[in-house]
Amino acid sequence: PVDDPPPLSGLLASSVRCATCGGHRELRLDPFFDLSLSIPPPRQAPGGGGGGGAVRRRLGVGDLLAEWSADEVVEGALCDQCLVSGALDVLRERLGSFDQIAAGLPAARRAELERSLAAEVGALEEARGAMRSHAGLADALRSRCRRLVGSEAGAGRVVKTLTVTRPPRVLALHLKRVVATLAGMRKDSTPVMFEPTLEVDEW
Repeated sequence: PVDDPPPLSGLLASSVRCATCGGHRELRLDPFFDLSLSIPPPRQAPGGGGGGGAVRRRLGVGDLLAEWSADEVVEGALCDQCLVSGALDVLRERLGSFDQIAAGLPAARRAELERSLAAEVGALEEARGAMRSHAGLADALRSRCRRLVGSEAGAGRVVKTLTVTRPPRVLALHLKRVVATLAGMRKDSTPVMFEPTLEVDEW
């Protein structure tokens, strides 16, 4: 028989979605025993500048969980699928202009370089096909693709998502109330309401 997990033990799933190609890939599953939740900053009352002040709030645990589970956009990141596609474009361009690139080289050296380029294209096409079956990209191949793509590797955008895939029987929450301001550290004393039971299906 399988032992029941400890009452505070849950499981988080983190995934990434590419904003360019729409590709979606599971990153990992991680156990957790508590969640650290930030308190959202207060909105300003209408009137701006001089007349507006912070709106007094009544927050629930659900509001904090919604903030915690909101998508995180990471600029300057290229997903593996786009990385391989970009590297393939570079290699195919080199193959297309190979005669010009290899002009003046001995015939044996030209043939060797052409075979090497063709083999690299084949390896990347195979890797791209494997990724459609949710296989990961080997670190060495990822590094090679980054070198081929160059500065374009930092031109993408991915969206990271956290979800509670297996909630614990007892959910322990840590509220991050210490806030850094220009005047130093302060404690955010915003009240947070909670119920004895919580439905976590939407997170």
